[in-house]
Amino acid sequence: GVDLRVRMRIAHPDDVAPLEAVARELASAGKWSARQRKDAIIGVRIMLGIQDDGRAPIRASEVEALRDIDMAVWSVIEVLAAAGALIEDRTPSIDAWFHERVDPLPEPMASELRTWFEVMKNGSSAPPRLRPRQEHTIRLQFA
Repeated sequence: GVDLRVRMRIAHPDDVAPLEAVARELASAGKWSARQRKDAIIGVRIMLGIQDDGRAPIRASEVEALRDIDMAVWSVIEVLAAAGALIEDRTPSIDAWFHERVDPLPEPMASELRTWFEVMKNGSSAPPRLRPRQEHTIRLQFA
């Protein structure tokens, strides 16, 4: 994990300004409170402050460290994603859920279920074609 208190430095205003503008746009469009907007901007500043070069892109897994100092993570991730400054490196919960259930199963059953899961999650362009399915659909069909 990332220890925010150890690696902190002041982010350069030129690096922060574009992301603050995105935060303000999202706040007004999403009807965030003034507090939510302020927290998102502070969170973005903190995340830029712990980067080696003080610039984005920033890994989503590093943004999760804001929880350790009781800051909202979702708004910072939303700002960074909207600005194209987010690297989504977190494991989707559906992946962890699936592997927890399938990994203990014997082969070739587990292998066939992994293939099924990949097709359900990502779709398939090869016949028979299939569009990706929603997480709740995958969970229901797996059950």
